[in-house]
Amino acid sequence: MTIRDEILASDGARELIAAREVTATLRGRGWVVREGGGGMDVAAIATWSRGKLTARVHLLVRCLSTAGGALLFSEQQGSPVRPEIFWIGEDDPRLRRVVGSEIHRAAYPKERAVVMPALVDAPRVQSHAANFRVVRGEVAAFRGALAELDAATDRLRDELLQGAMEDDAVTVHDVDLIHRAIVTDASLWTIADANRVEQRSAVRLTHGERWTDVVQSVDAIDYAAAFRRRRFTKNPCGGGLLAHRAG
Repeated sequence: MTIRDEILASDGARELIAAREVTATLRGRGWVVREGGGGMDVAAIATWSRGKLTARVHLLVRCLSTAGGALLFSEQQGSPVRPEIFWIGEDDPRLRRVVGSEIHRAAYPKERAVVMPALVDAPRVQSHAANFRVVRGEVAAFRGALAELDAATDRLRDELLQGAMEDDAVTVHDVDLIHRAIVTDASLWTIADANRVEQRSAVRLTHGERWTDVVQSVDAIDYAAAFRRRRFTKNPCGGGLLAHRAG
């Protein structure tokens, strides 16, 4: 086997090819995308607006190849969830110390968050789980991907906070939603009991206080319908805070 053949047969090559495919798919939908952005294989931003409100969805993607791998998830009852948010009006004492009490009061007119119309549910997935096992492949690789996504999310939140402190244009009408995903070529399975083992194309895995979509394609990660139902329009150029870092 030549070095070229070894490269093409490697998990690394398959992951890089998957990242390019994810990048092309998201750009085709009008996302602002950077391959290798934010410490991830793919970082993307899409922006929707309605009146004064601006909602930016950040999609962080880690591509994971495990030739012939299989992941098994313990299926559980799922319910709609929202992406993790960053908003300068969050009811967080640490954030309030940074942005000041006046902004906090402006964020909750009539005791209701001004950005509520922009807090849409994440797209539905086939299955939900809070526990998993690696049937084929390396458990360390999958756990490592989850840890990398958590670290990337924390870095993004730090950047958003720094941007809010430095940019007077950021107001209580701006909200950032963060969606994490692992795109993998491993087969995905769920188990409910000994008689119910089913193959899936997407599973939403809850881990700690966060959740991550484990998918074989980003096709289902689409927020357009949810925002259209709330009469938001999409900014065709992405735009907004940090967009220049994903372009």
